[in-house]
Amino acid sequence: MPTLFQDLRFSLRLLRKNPGFAAVAIATLALGIGANTALFSVVNAVLLRPLPFRNPESLCLLTERLPTFPTLGPSWQNFQDWRGQAQSFERIAAARKSDRGVARVSHYLFRRHSFPKDLTR
Repeated sequence: MPTLFQDLRFSLRLLRKNPGFAAVAIATLALGIGANTALFSVVNAVLLRPLPFRNPESLCLLTERLPTFPTLGPSWQNFQDWRGQAQSFERIAAARKSDRGVARVSHYLFRRHSFPKDLTR
């Protein structure tokens, strides 16, 4: 333990003698800690924390692909066909996001998965 304090005092003395190096070292540590914190926050929110509704494992996203559009939501007619012919799914619900950030969702999605109240308004 005494050698730890000696090493700490020595490193502080060296940092005091070279203020430019000290500034670069402190800035590097600050950027590293900040980047690590931001990355962990994203990983925690996306991967570690469970989704905020019941039965998240039963959700599946169905999309269409066309040569001119890489990802496209299905048309209403295709959605009706999928819903009528679905054998692998219990039920199919539709959701569409508008340009204003408001989502239009079929009523079954809310009944099945119990979304939090702040998401359903």
